[in-house]
Amino acid sequence: MSKAKDILMEARRLIQDVGFCKGRMHWIANDDWIKDDKMAYCTFGAILEATSRLGYYPGESNLALNVFYKTLGENVYIHRWNDDPVRTKSEVLSQFLMAIDLCEE
Repeated sequence: MSKAKDILMEARRLIQDVGFCKGRMHWIANDDWIKDDKMAYCTFGAILEATSRLGYYPGESNLALNVFYKTLGENVYIHRWNDDPVRTKSEVLSQFLMAIDLCEE
C-alpha cells in the first residue's frame, strides 16, 4: 500500500470517527455537535494529523494532498472546497474515497 493511500485512509477515518469541521484545520470545542472528545478536523487538517499519527515525515503529507487535489479539478483549493457553506461531511468522506481509489490506479 502506498503512503498516500495510508494517509488518505487514516484522514478519512479521522473525519468519519472523530468529526468534521470548517474554517480551521482542527477544532476542539464544547459544542454539542462535535462528539468524541470534542474534536474535529477539516480535510487538510485530517491529512496532516494522519501523516503524523502514521509516523511519516511531515512533508509526506504532500503525497496525499496531491492525490486529493486531483479529485477536485484545476484551480480548486482544498480549504475553500472544504469550507464551502454547503459542503457536508458525507461529501468530504466520498471525496476521500475517490482519492483513495486514485491511489490504486
